[in-house]
Amino acid sequence: MPLRPYTEWEEWLLEHKPEAPKKTPIHRDNLDYAVTYFPMTDNEIQMIQDLSRCIFLPGSYNKRFVKSMVDRVKNENTITQKQGDNVRRLHHRFRKQISRFSGK
Repeated sequence: MPLRPYTEWEEWLLEHKPEAPKKTPIHRDNLDYAVTYFPMTDNEIQMIQDLSRCIFLPGSYNKRFVKSMVDRVKNENTITQKQGDNVRRLHHRFRKQISRFSGK
């Protein structure tokens, strides 16, 4: 089947098509707020290690979060205030599972 030529209207649309805006990467300098990282305490490291042995629902946010925190313990050993709060919340939420395998 041969290609049909553009109509006059289609040619005009192609000539006057607006360009998509360029996406600029977000750097820490461009943020309106400052993200402050703190060194992890021994207690937070222990809580993350306890959570790494828990069983989570497949594909859950909590599972992804704990895996990312385990990587942070191995590599950077820093944490934000919000992440620290989330670690403490999850540790309290899964305390029964943690007590089963750790004997605490």
